[in-house]
This record gives sequence, structure tokens and C-alpha cells, in this order.
Amino acid sequence: MANMSDHRVPAVLAHAKACREAKGTGENVPALPAVLTQLAGIDLSGADLTNANLEDAILKSADLTGADLRYADLSDADLTGADLRDAKLNRADLWGAKLIGADLSAADLSYAKLTNADLSGANLYRADLSGSVLTGANLTDANLERAFLSGAKGILVATSNSHVNKPHILIQPERDGKLRIKVISFIYS
Repeated sequence: MANMSDHRVPAVLAHAKACREAKGTGENVPALPAVLTQLAGIDLSGADLTNANLEDAILKSADLTGADLRYADLSDADLTGADLRDAKLNRADLWGAKLIGADLSAADLSYAKLTNADLSGANLYRADLSGSVLTGANLTDANLERAFLSGAKGILVATSNSHVNKPHILIQPERDGKLRIKVISFIYS
């Protein structure tokens, strides 16, 4: 569970509660206070952060294992190296987020907005990405083994570091609405 001895944790949980209450009454969700943007290394495991506005937050190496981040705004947040195993990120806004090397194994990212997110080197083993928007997302060296991609939108190209006839993965929606994964090789001149 979240480390309550860290003075930032109660403040983040109070902010999340204020965001939930504002959302429930139809008011504008409050912005993350400037003093709470630096959250590197914070332990928010199992925390209820539903509807939280964490836009632009620095959450490098944060422990968000099992956290409830449904409908959270994490746009442009830096989650590099964060532990998001089993996290609930359903319908979260992760537009432009940095998830470089993050562990998202068994995370629920269904219907999440991952447009222009950097997931390079991320572990998405058994992650649920069904219905998510992945347009422009960087999945270079990401582990997508057993990931659920049904209904995901956008075209993703995960390339190797070398530009010499290396296999690439192309994931694209077909006319029948199903997602197809193709291994192809590009030749660069």
C-alpha cells in the first residue's frame, strides 16, 4: 500500500479526492498544484487516483502497482521506469506521456489515450490495450507478449535500433475492424 510516511502521498491522495468530487459535481477538475509535480520515486501502490489530474507530473520510478488510475489525466507526465503492474488505467489520458522502461505488465489500459506516448522498452506483458488509441505511440523494444490489442486504434511501428534489414512489427487495423500484426523488413537507402 501507499507509503503514508512520505509527506507527498497524503497531498496527492487529497488532490485525487478533490478531482473525483469535482468530476462528480460537474465542476472543472483542479490542476495539480505546482508543489506536487515532482513525484519521482513516490510509493502510491494500491492508491485510488481515479479522475486525478496528474498532467505534467514527474513520476519517474514511482511505485503505482495496483493503483486505480481510471479516467486520470496523465498527459505529458513522465513515468519513466515507473512500476504500474496490475494498475487500472482504463480510459486514462496518457497523451504524450513518457513511459520509457515502465512495467505495465497485466495493467488495464483499455480505452486509454496513448497518442504520442513513448512506451519504448516498456513491459506490456499481458496488458489489456483493447480499444486504446495508440496513434504515434513509440513501442520500440516494448514487450507486447500476450498483450490484448483487440479494437486498438492507430498504427504502430516498433523498429529495432539498427536501420539494416531488421524485422519491424507493424500493427494496423484492417477493414474488418480486427487488428493484424505483421513482421516486415524495411530497406533503408
